[in-house]
Amino acid sequence: MLTRLTQLAWRGWSPYAREILLAAMFYSWFKQQFAAQGYGT
Repeated sequence: MLTRLTQLAWRGWSPYAREILLAAMFYSWFKQQFAAQGYGT
């Protein structure tokens, strides 16, 4: 599902899909990093 969305976004399926997907991925990674260090709630 996620890979399918990524492929569609990278093909220009939606002008905002790539930005939203990258933002979501970065946010989840950022949250994981903080949680791993004990700062997450």
